Amino acid sequence: MVQNQTIEDLISKIAEEESVTDFLVALKCELRQEIIVDSVRAMEEKCRQRNYPSTQITRLKMVCIEMLQNISKHGENDSEVAPYFTMGINPNGFNVCSGNCVTTAAKNILVDRLNLYISLDMDQLKALYKDSLKHTSVSEHGNASLGLLDIVYRSARQVKFTFSELNPNLHYFELNLNINTNTITSNNQ
Repeated sequence: MVQNQTIEDLISKIAEEESVTDFLVALKCELRQEIIVDSVRAMEEKCRQRNYPSTQITRLKMVCIEMLQNISKHGENDSEVAPYFTMGINPNGFNVCSGNCVTTAAKNILVDRLNLYISLDMDQLKALYKDSLKHTSVSEHGNASLGLLDIVYRSARQVKFTFSELNPNLHYFELNLNINTNTITSNNQ
């Protein structure tokens, strides 16, 4: 059950399901801005120490920032369930997972958008991404509605998601993606 999962249990589950051999970041707490900044800096430094190319680090960093910001800006607070974020290394590259509470209305929007983005082939997704960048404006909440599209695009559609109902108005949203380091080129940035 989502409510009783410790960070250790979460790491074990992700390591087993996604073949993650090393976690560079693992958080299960309220994700305030300073935690986000420190976590991204730590992840970036660990990747540099492992000599990952800057294009891979940049792509990973952008995805991590989007996922962390989505939790921070759009997540709902629940005293029994903390949000989480992990970033680790698996045989194909990077694995990034997050979980947080969302309202039923937000869940419905997320399902529709994610299913649309994942259903597109890479050329269609790239065209939508470019078009969205040209025609999107920032809302009063600082939201341009590009976060999910950016995540799906930068992960080359290697995204899985689930929702667990906590009550009729609240769901736990888990997003899991892989970034294949063997296919990252500067053209895909």
